Amino acid sequence: MDNKIRPLNIHTDAEIAIFEAMQAVEHTSLTGEKLTEVVTLLGKARELLGEVVIESGTAPTVERGLSIGHQRVRSSFNPGASDIVSKIKNKSAELIDLCEPLKEKDGRLASLAQTSFEDAAMWAVKAAPA
Repeated sequence: MDNKIRPLNIHTDAEIAIFEAMQAVEHTSLTGEKLTEVVTLLGKARELLGEVVIESGTAPTVERGLSIGHQRVRSSFNPGASDIVSKIKNKSAELIDLCEPLKEKDGRLASLAQTSFEDAAMWAVKAAPA
């Protein structure tokens, strides 16, 4: 292996872990400015991580047969069984999945679009009534 620097794939375990941490923070007792600050810092961490990485030669894994979109928005996590949360997550997952084939044309832009859909889903779920 020649250790080339390449853009980080949006589906790496590290980025998934940061995104899941962002979602977990939503379910804590943090509110207002503190919540925004923590989510913003985690978002910056994900962006920094996404800039470059030493190529490892390993492919991202797909969990439980779910699509990439459903993995990223954790569509199966809906403890309140909220209909609106399910709709938000399913529509967001669909948009993320639509971007996956676009990576062949422009991986960076497709990944940025997917990240934006993930962020939008997170905030929309947060705004949904409990």
